[in-house]
Amino acid sequence: MRNSGIYTYTYVQDPSSCTNNTATVTLRIGPYTGVPSPNVTACDDDESFNLFQAFDGTQLAPQQNGVWTANTSSVSLLGNTIKPNVLGVGTYSYTYTIPALDRCPEQSADILVSIFQRPDSGTPSNLLVCSTTDLTAYSNLNLNDLLVGEDTGGSWREIGTNELSNSIDKVVNVANIYNTLGAGTYGFIYKVLSSNPICTFSETRVQIIIEEPIDFRGSTLVVNSDICENEITTATYTATLTKGPQTIPAGDYIVTYSLFDGTTTRFFSVNDEFVNGNFVFDIEEDNLQAIGNYTFTITNIIRTGSSGICTNLLGTISDVLTISPLPKINTATVTIDPI
Repeated sequence: MRNSGIYTYTYVQDPSSCTNNTATVTLRIGPYTGVPSPNVTACDDDESFNLFQAFDGTQLAPQQNGVWTANTSSVSLLGNTIKPNVLGVGTYSYTYTIPALDRCPEQSADILVSIFQRPDSGTPSNLLVCSTTDLTAYSNLNLNDLLVGEDTGGSWREIGTNELSNSIDKVVNVANIYNTLGAGTYGFIYKVLSSNPICTFSETRVQIIIEEPIDFRGSTLVVNSDICENEITTATYTATLTKGPQTIPAGDYIVTYSLFDGTTTRFFSVNDEFVNGNFVFDIEEDNLQAIGNYTFTITNIIRTGSSGICTNLLGTISDVLTISPLPKINTATVTIDPI
């Protein structure tokens, strides 16, 4: 029986030649509150804990019609559940009580729930460096300096740099990583075990990101094309940025350029990729609505997804688009000399 109480059962003999063919049995089940487990634990990041888990599972389970009361703190107690993540670290006492039934007295059981702290491996703060900086400043980098709020006593492991000699080693040479492996993203993982197996371990990954500047020197920009003023309303414009002799990584780029109309400088950005060395983008014709010379200058090129820690090499990359006035003839005199 899952609950204490009075249960009535009636037996009917059918068919029967007797008029009195039934029998009733009344069963009184007294309260039973089970056997508490000696070691009941939860982790402080658990959102919910069922107090019935605190009983010895090898014994007869307690009946379900009792009432839970908190002896240490009533915070978060709702029915038979508590919230360890609200209660916090500590040991909490609870009593489970089932009322008396007839001659059977009230029964109660006291349990203790110990809440342990989940380990904290910290919050990462990645190291971003450009290869042109003095990397010897990071020749003895303590990886724990890339963490905030981590528990002590953890261990580090790496992914492919061979900088760590054992699990307690935490110092790496960033200059050696670059000189050996080149630019890239290098990961290191810090792991902290729990003081109690009820809580899982905690891991945090930090990254050392080494980037190299991209050399766009020697690149050219052509904005097509010059027009006369009578074509302003129908003209469309495109710009072609052609990379220089240096190899550039594949992928998308954000190109920022300025437009100077002789009075005002405005800035624009476009996102696309180099195809066969060319980055082609449209120019908004709304910005080219008057006679004059318009100077387009590439001011920055950043590879999409990069940290932008390096300043890419550009040199001067510019072009001038001209909108020319129509020639005007007001009064003209033609003189023909006699032969």
